[in-house]
Amino acid sequence: MKRHVAASAATAIARPSVAGARSSAFGGARLGGAASLPPPALPHGSRGRSCRSVRASPPAVPRSVVIAGGTGFVGSALVSRLIALQVPSITVLSRSVQPPREGVTNVVWAPSTGERAWESCLEGAEAVINLAGAPVVSRWSQEGMAEIMASRQDATTSLVAGLERAGGKAALVSASAVGYYGSTPEGGEPMTEDSPPADDDFLADLCVSWEKAANEYSGRVVIARLGVVLGVGGGALAKMLPAFKVFAGGPVGSGAQVVSWVSLEDVVDVLITAAASPDYQGVYNLTAEKPVTMREMAGALGKALKRPSLVPVPGAALTALYGQGARVVLEGQRVLPTRLEGEGWVWRYGDIDDVMQHIAEQV
Repeated sequence: MKRHVAASAATAIARPSVAGARSSAFGGARLGGAASLPPPALPHGSRGRSCRSVRASPPAVPRSVVIAGGTGFVGSALVSRLIALQVPSITVLSRSVQPPREGVTNVVWAPSTGERAWESCLEGAEAVINLAGAPVVSRWSQEGMAEIMASRQDATTSLVAGLERAGGKAALVSASAVGYYGSTPEGGEPMTEDSPPADDDFLADLCVSWEKAANEYSGRVVIARLGVVLGVGGGALAKMLPAFKVFAGGPVGSGAQVVSWVSLEDVVDVLITAAASPDYQGVYNLTAEKPVTMREMAGALGKALKRPSLVPVPGAALTALYGQGARVVLEGQRVLPTRLEGEGWVWRYGDIDDVMQHIAEQV
């Protein structure tokens, strides 16, 4: 990969405007008015405690994108960012009818049925970003695990088949997760993109199957192994924020488990850049450079909100609610973004205190 990933973008990359589209501030839920895009990037390779808002836009932006799973936590933020960047063609594939949104074409998609009318949206697409899948933090009954697995397998297989029939020209950026590596014992060595998958582990098996389905595609494939995504509106903080607001927040479980976190903004920027840049191929860990313990993460959130972090959520309570599914939260993973680091990627939020302050400013 060429070392263009963190290249300075003194101005937003020019894109033809979407007819009638109004921009939204990144991460916002509303449309209307001009987008509040961040200031220019730091010089290549710049580092510092605060990596807040360092780019006016991702280093590369596609002109035509299809998003599967574009209504979830990450997907919604991705769509808002693409609208703000005035990407001319944005299509969202969803299993149900979605309300109209300016600048976005919504297409109903039922991957398990084999129906193919949706495939017309792939014509002329530069990239497909696959975020589809049922929530993993849920009760892992046999039925629940089957749904988690099938929702990803069916969606990815459907996309690959459609892309092949469309000529195999578009890039496929497909999500996976750091669950691929299994849990990291206290004091254990960090995992990188070259580390093998865990044995006898449902999450690892899920990720292996998910990635295998994506890699069946003959075109360019990027696998994005997401860490714990931190942002407003969903993800790991959806349950934590309300408790902290009423002075009842604290770490989840023992607090000693390692959290390989990443900001929502950084996830979106990497996905967009990977979709547009031919140099991106293969597996990338989407995690910040400095993993923290759950206790440190909760402390940073409390500090940003000016609230104490003294009321832990017992692991037994989560296990009673989610069964084996509680492992997603209770077991830690120390994962590093080795490939992005090697290319000098400049993070918007590279420090846990910075991202929590950013989140606190939005709630």
